This record gives sequence, C-alpha cells and structure tokens, in this order.
Amino acid sequence: MLIPQSALTAGKHALLIGIQDYSKTPFNSLKGPFNDIELTKGVLRERFGFQNDDFIIIKDATHTGIEKAFKKLINRVNPHDFVYIFYSGHGSQTKDLNGEEPSGYDQTWVSYGARTGRDDIDDYDVLDDEINAWLIELYAKTDQIVFISDSCHSGTVTRGPTPAIRFVKDDNRPHLLGERPYKRLTTHHGIRIGAARDDESAMEFPRKDQYYGLFTWYWTQNLQQAQAGNTWVKSCCTDNRGDKCLFASLPI
Repeated sequence: MLIPQSALTAGKHALLIGIQDYSKTPFNSLKGPFNDIELTKGVLRERFGFQNDDFIIIKDATHTGIEKAFKKLINRVNPHDFVYIFYSGHGSQTKDLNGEEPSGYDQTWVSYGARTGRDDIDDYDVLDDEINAWLIELYAKTDQIVFISDSCHSGTVTRGPTPAIRFVKDDNRPHLLGERPYKRLTTHHGIRIGAARDDESAMEFPRKDQYYGLFTWYWTQNLQQAQAGNTWVKSCCTDNRGDKCLFASLPI
C-alpha cells in the first residue's frame, strides 16, 4: 500500500490509545505508551497535516472506553477519508471460543482495569475479533486505513527495566464475548502493522531520558522521512542506526 495522497489532502482522523497503568494487576506497568502517543501525534501533525481536532486520544482506557472511542471514530469518518489507528500497551492471548483462530487463541489488548476482579466486561481484554468488527464498520466508509499495534501478539490483532516486555500471561477464563460470531475482514486495502508476530514479544526501551516502544520509536523516525510514493512497509523496514525494526505486516 502506497502512502496515499489522501494522507495529505483528504479528511483525516487518528485514534491513539495508550495503556501504561497496570498497577492494580499482577503485571508490570509500562513507561512508554504515553510517550508513544506524543511521538505518533507529532509525526502525523508535522508530516501529514493532522490538526488537533483530528485526534481522538485516550489514555489508560477501560474496555468500554476503547469501544466508545472506536464508535466515535466510526461516526466521524466520511467516505474516502484517511484513518490512522494506534495502540500502545500490553498484549496477550485468550482461548478462541468461536473457532476462527487456527492457533486456538485470540490475540488481545490488555485494557485498563482488565483482570482486576470486576464483574463486567471491563475485567476482560479487548479481543481481536472486536477490533476486526470495528474495522469492518470503518471499511464501509473508507479503505484508507493504517492500523498499528505496538504490543505483544500483535501480528494478527488488528514491557523488565531495559528493555521491558509488553506482554502479560494468557487469560485462561472464557471471555464474555468469545463465543460471539464475528464477520471476517475480506478487503485487501489498508495495512495492519504489529510490533511482533503472534508468537513474539514487543519491547520498550529508554531514549533521550524517556521510555518508548522500540517499534514506535523507529517507525515514527522513518515516517518523518517518508515521501509520497513510499510504501508503509518500506518506511517501517528501513534500518535506523543499526537496530532492526521487526514486525508483521498483513493486509486487512
């Protein structure tokens, strides 16, 4: 997928999600997601002309909060607009209950408050099936969508001290939404980029006295230099200062 002219001229919308407070869970909190949001916002403003009103930014959002943000985004988008979706936080897995995953596991985003003993949906991660369903609604309006997930197990989803791992153990409980039938994405437009394949870990690391997702740091550095006609994949694959940025890139 080429970096489209629509990224410069069409209506623009960005949903940026960062979860770093996991203090109420057994998992380590993260240091980089909010910095990742600022990096991403900066490059979208400077290189692609995004304005402040084009952003929906949510930090330490619950499962319900993430769903509401996606619905807000869907309602904003007009035909042929350019959409950029970004998540930074822990990723995980849970057992696939509707038989759609060859691996037997759904990939998840670990939202704020998940696995803390609540008695509602906010105690559960966000399923990749849910994300796909929201993307289908967006694709009904535009095929100019870039989806980025800087988390573990992010290859098909649509952090220790140096570096830290953005991974938590699987949630072995039956997910409240796990048996729901979901439509599958059939379009081959747009692009989905994850910091790690389903069996890999994503990391965050210190840079300039701040922590960032390793993937997000190099991805945004290369986007700063991207030119019209470059592909998103070329922008990501570019080796920066000798550190290779590894990721899975899949059409959605």
